[in-house]
Amino acid sequence: MRLYGDDAEMYRLFEAELFVAVVGDVMDTLGLQHQFLPPVFKPVDDKTRLLGRAMPVLETDIFLSNGPTHNPLMTEPFGLMFEALDDLKPG
Repeated sequence: MRLYGDDAEMYRLFEAELFVAVVGDVMDTLGLQHQFLPPVFKPVDDKTRLLGRAMPVLETDIFLSNGPTHNPLMTEPFGLMFEALDDLKPG
């Protein structure tokens, strides 16, 4: 049973009903510990909030001086990073 009709309604529900402690408790119960940024990371404005889907990306440094390669991604300066960013959806 869905509690919302679309993403905008889901975000309104999240904003009204969820707060950090609730999310943290649920994630801890699911075994997902250490999922929050450390306290040293703070918003520029305390009134701002960030909510949305995450898109994990594995990143590595690539050096062309390592010699020839058969991996086509090694010839792209940013690998799949730009494709990953282009695939992000609004909302």
